[in-house]
Amino acid sequence: MHPTYPHLFTPLLIRRMRLPNRIVMPAMATNFASETGGATPWMLGYYEARARGGTGLIVVENCTIEYPRGKNGAVQLRLDDDAFIPGLATLVDRIHRHGARAALQINHCGASTSRAKTGESPVAPSPVTYVKGQEVPRELATDEIADLVEKFGRAAARARKAGFDAVEVHGAHAYLIAQFLSPFTNRRTDGYGGSPEGRLRFALEVLSRVREAVGSEFPIVFRISAVEFLEGGRELEGTLELVPILEAAGVDCWDVSAGTTVGHHPSGTRSIEPMAYPQAWRTYMARAVRGVARVPVIAVGVIRDPGVAEGVLARGEADLVAIGRGLIADPDWSRKAREGRDKEIRRCTSCNQGCIRRRVFLDLPITCALNPAVGREEEAPETRPAAARRRVMVVGGGPGGMEAARVAAIRGHEVALWEEHPALGGELPAAMAAPHKEKIGWVLEYYRHELSRLGVSVRLGKQVSPEVVATEAPDVVILATGSRPIRPSWPGVDGPHVATAVEVLLGEVPLAPGSLVIVGGGQIGCETALFAAACGRQVSLLEMLPALATDMEVISRNEMLEHIAGAGILVRTGHRVSAILPDAVTAQDAQGHEAVFPADQVLLAVGLAPRADLEPLLRGRGIECYAVGDCVQAREILSAVREAYDTALRI
Repeated sequence: MHPTYPHLFTPLLIRRMRLPNRIVMPAMATNFASETGGATPWMLGYYEARARGGTGLIVVENCTIEYPRGKNGAVQLRLDDDAFIPGLATLVDRIHRHGARAALQINHCGASTSRAKTGESPVAPSPVTYVKGQEVPRELATDEIADLVEKFGRAAARARKAGFDAVEVHGAHAYLIAQFLSPFTNRRTDGYGGSPEGRLRFALEVLSRVREAVGSEFPIVFRISAVEFLEGGRELEGTLELVPILEAAGVDCWDVSAGTTVGHHPSGTRSIEPMAYPQAWRTYMARAVRGVARVPVIAVGVIRDPGVAEGVLARGEADLVAIGRGLIADPDWSRKAREGRDKEIRRCTSCNQGCIRRRVFLDLPITCALNPAVGREEEAPETRPAAARRRVMVVGGGPGGMEAARVAAIRGHEVALWEEHPALGGELPAAMAAPHKEKIGWVLEYYRHELSRLGVSVRLGKQVSPEVVATEAPDVVILATGSRPIRPSWPGVDGPHVATAVEVLLGEVPLAPGSLVIVGGGQIGCETALFAAACGRQVSLLEMLPALATDMEVISRNEMLEHIAGAGILVRTGHRVSAILPDAVTAQDAQGHEAVFPADQVLLAVGLAPRADLEPLLRGRGIECYAVGDCVQAREILSAVREAYDTALRI
């Protein structure tokens, strides 16, 4: 029994599958498959790293049972033909060699795709869309439904032949089985709709055929959205009525999810949560399912800390915990927890920049804002020692600088990190100050611990000039000096009541009492507006573009807009500032009409400019130096950390 986490590291038997612990990596699409739908070397390395890191059960990402009609990504694993068995067998072997068990999620996307991706009209139980503008699917004929049932069975048989220990039938989110189960998307009047029994029929037929294909002892996991969070969709009570019926048809384990994954639908925030959601918020659904189930239940939903995961199990809310994006951020999550190295865990903040934004909205392979090694595990670049030990000076203690120092130290260099402010973090403290952004603090906690553990010399409150560099005489300098807020040349911009949003969020400038105008409705402006509103200020938010927060990932943006709408903030988009007066801001709309907004204080959030002055000075002295992050171009954390990682690997 583990002394700290006795439940988390207890084995579990699901039919014949014995799991070494209760930690599950749920199915998460990566876009790592080949163009033809096969496993690739980087996919093998990605999953093997999570198995090597101590995960008990790895559920390999959604694998389509029908191609191309059943796929929803630019590239996606396939199991509609025997030709894909060998590649998946190799993947299973890579997972098994580290003691983990492997399941494969089989799926058909139904309406959650487009003609652009499949070359034909999407199909669904009914011609119903989730959001305005989504392509209307074609209603499946009954003979087509029977064919899809057969294809689920054949895919399950192939998964078993490839060596998987279990198969997961995807009945959640906005995919085909979920579409049949939901009263929102299933408007049929034949035997596959019209009543709860009719809507259940397709799932029962799929489970029956899958059980027939894999045999009586092979585990079948079923992923379900316990609550759809759709007006007219299924609520928790309806799901609990389905549980015993589906169990009788062959379910051996429940993977309890929620919501949909349709990118622009608000319920997407319940299945791929942005930063505001607390840890383990969804476990009430798993607890409810466990109350009526006779088989093990997996809980999922922002479980980031081992202590939180242990609590879910200890309270009997679930039998297993899915870590999800936490295992993208840190493949060694399980091993570190087992070895008492909790502070070394790189906890996912739910920023959704590298995983969801790239995969769902850009159709690119995933990465991670905190873990640039995602998709590069096969080459394991971080673990290769440098050819020669060098003295490395990192200038700037934001995310980019801290990541550069971390990786350079791991590779054996002597590293000193210089930061002009009295604390590390760069603009992280500003991000943390905004409402619902507390998880940003995890990033700072992680880097502080790692820099100390790795012996990086951290020098705070130290400004760096070419003369300082010459005195220190490092072999190489990495510049991560960040950016500074832009101050436009508007009349009145230098008034005493004008400051930048970043200055307020950092606590360098206090909020004045009375009315407040924030100029700039990007992410920083929106977060500052919420911060000021929470402090009781009367806030007007002006943005020259037609919409707010267009620089944000869509799911996080949806949540941001919900908060803005409920905070009593006056929003004016399509307005360009013309002047800042002592007690007001004047702005013109798209038609040239001028409006006046009272302002006891004005905060600027109109963008950031790189602090790039040091690089040419150092290069002019012949000093080897590299610039990373916002001092190259102001962007999100993902770009800064990725550039810093790559740069530290080159030294």
